[in-house]
Amino acid sequence: MSDRKSDRTGRSKREPRHVRLYHAMLKSDAWAGLDCVARAAYVQLLDRYGGPGSNNGRIPYSEREMADALNVSRATAHRALEKLVQREFIKQTRKGTFTVKDRQASTWRVMEFMCDVTGDLSRPPWKEKITASPEYPYGQRHEARRATS
Repeated sequence: MSDRKSDRTGRSKREPRHVRLYHAMLKSDAWAGLDCVARAAYVQLLDRYGGPGSNNGRIPYSEREMADALNVSRATAHRALEKLVQREFIKQTRKGTFTVKDRQASTWRVMEFMCDVTGDLSRPPWKEKITASPEYPYGQRHEARRATS
């Protein structure tokens, strides 16, 4: 299914920018182990991702910017980023610097998607493939959780 829609003249229109969180990720143990600040930090980082073929691997975001956006201290923002790196939601591609002459934000890659810099397709271990079948239209993992609830 394409993200393009057409108006009454037949011209295509793009959907407005948005952030998608897939159920498979939200149900993963890695996501469950994150605190609310790390989850919010992930959403903030995803907001800067421009989509396939754009800036994944070059997403600029400093701890200071994140701290301001989330209304937390810089140390809390740092811990949130560390948790996301440990659980392989994101990967730092360049460490930022902050001096009088040089102010560069760290750059990041969202591991859920292909890296636009290197073309790396490696997926994080938490990203399990949920396969649908006639018996389990929503995927086996989803049906198993429903049965235990």
